[in-house]
Amino acid sequence: MRDRVRADYWMGHQTPEDGKKAVERALKYGFKGVKIKCRIQEPMYERLKAMRDVAGTDFKVTVDPNERFYTAEQAIALAEQLAPLGNVEVFEDPIPKSDIEGYEKIHDAIPFPLAMHLGDGPGVVRGLQADG
Repeated sequence: MRDRVRADYWMGHQTPEDGKKAVERALKYGFKGVKIKCRIQEPMYERLKAMRDVAGTDFKVTVDPNERFYTAEQAIALAEQLAPLGNVEVFEDPIPKSDIEGYEKIHDAIPFPLAMHLGDGPGVVRGLQADG
């Protein structure tokens, strides 16, 4: 049994400079990670690099596009771009949850965990069935 659970800082869509300032605030309050939102057209490499430059690779980032990528290939391309930075902990909901085959492709291609935020019973069942 655990007596503690890690909670991460949160930030929405920000510029790399604003992301840097947000990470400085997060560190000041003792956070060890952050969950960020993103869209396909945003400068994600620059954002995560700015965060890493402030906090190093021990400060982890959950990248959550909220299903805003259209294809598994787009999600994989971003993951491949971000992986060398060393600070991505989880890639959450990059494509629509209905694209189970796409999630399988992403899972097999990326070097960090992939998460589906399953908000209802049927979604959990579909996710478990896909996991085989």
